[in-house]
Amino acid sequence: DQFATDESVCRIHSKDKTEYNYSDHINYSSASGINKDTQYNTLMNQYDLRRNFQKTFETCLTRRGYKKHNSD
Repeated sequence: DQFATDESVCRIHSKDKTEYNYSDHINYSSASGINKDTQYNTLMNQYDLRRNFQKTFETCLTRRGYKKHNSD
């Protein structure tokens, strides 16, 4: 099935590209033992990573001739 092949290739490409662009520098130390700024930043970085993965994945499929449609 060509779509399954294209989907797999795009997932691998998207994962590699987003991981390459993502650097995770976490510093867990603070006076209280918990660094709330770091926790927030880590969560936001994870959100951005997922969003960038999805965008890269969709772009890859679009370049292969697929079109996104809404499932109403």
